[in-house]
Amino acid sequence: MSGSIAAIAAYNGTGTQGYQTTDKTIPGVKSIFWNENDTDKYYVNGSALIDIPANNSEVNYPTQTQPVIFTFPNDVDAIGELYLSGTRGDSFSEFYLPKLINSIELCVGNQIIASKNATEINADAVITPSMSPQALVILLDFFYKDSYSQNYSYLAACANNQTLQLKVYPQTNTTMTQILSTVTSPTTAPSTGDFSFSLYARVYSMVNDERNFLRNQVIPKLFPVTQYSDRISLCTAGTTDPITINCDSFNIDASTITVYVGYGWPSDQTLTLASNAVPIFNAELILNSTSYSGISGYNFLSRREDGTNDLQVLKFYLSTKNNYSLTKSDLVPLSKYDSIRIKLYPNFTPTQSYSSVQVDRLNNTLTAVAEGYCTALYQNGAVTFNNY
Repeated sequence: MSGSIAAIAAYNGTGTQGYQTTDKTIPGVKSIFWNENDTDKYYVNGSALIDIPANNSEVNYPTQTQPVIFTFPNDVDAIGELYLSGTRGDSFSEFYLPKLINSIELCVGNQIIASKNATEINADAVITPSMSPQALVILLDFFYKDSYSQNYSYLAACANNQTLQLKVYPQTNTTMTQILSTVTSPTTAPSTGDFSFSLYARVYSMVNDERNFLRNQVIPKLFPVTQYSDRISLCTAGTTDPITINCDSFNIDASTITVYVGYGWPSDQTLTLASNAVPIFNAELILNSTSYSGISGYNFLSRREDGTNDLQVLKFYLSTKNNYSLTKSDLVPLSKYDSIRIKLYPNFTPTQSYSSVQVDRLNNTLTAVAEGYCTALYQNGAVTFNNY
């Protein structure tokens, strides 16, 4: 017998199939058609996307260096995904939101709990150098719900004695000119003008019973976080010296460390070392004085999940490359290492060296980003973030 009955007709209770299946009603057996996913009860809650107020959302370019500060309301119970959008002034003939941001900080009180810098923001948000409408909105992945139903929302109801803020630092004219020089158009920064930031957040409301239940617990909750370092040993045109990125400040339980070689390089990513081509690096991660896995080749580190290579992104996987294990049992606690360094070895032929264009871009955009988790401990109306 075949077709849909084949597995049942051939069943004899042995082999791989016999370990996890049965054709009899026995203690503990479950139906895939009606199980705890259908019968488990959860507190009812509601959500909405709201506009988060700012101290002054309009930025005067190129003189403003103070951040735009978004302060989350204290009457919401949980906060999910965040969307940062931008509106240009009339003086901006070209507008690409990521390139107007120097860095973003997420703060609880005076504590910075997560941050992103310009290179990471651009690498995550870039679509094309053209000013497409999608480029005017950036999804910030500080709080989210993953595909395995793990909810990383910020529990504002359990930290009601503290203030959550998002700070967006704008670019200056000098930095903007350098960044825009890495794309085809525009190549020069606007001379002056205004643009505005807006922040939208998915917020949740709980019923009284759930809110009181959570507030009366001491809740250690897994919190996804990133840290970045752009402390590099600067490279010099005409040399082939390796570059070292100092990552001693990393102290999270890390799943990956990613090196962003830079954004705005030509899309062909040719392997020839023309002045405007993507530099090619082999890389090594060194924890204290020990190499993590030896020098790894660019063709391995730049491999994306879709099978193609992106030479602008080199990724070290420190833990299992998926989210199936919600215990995160193989994360690497970077706080245990006094010295964390990444060495980049240029894959040059004997006649090649850094060009002046490559040096300029690398020294202004090279960044290492650690991605992983810390523990948010909610108790007594406040939250603390423990990286140790």
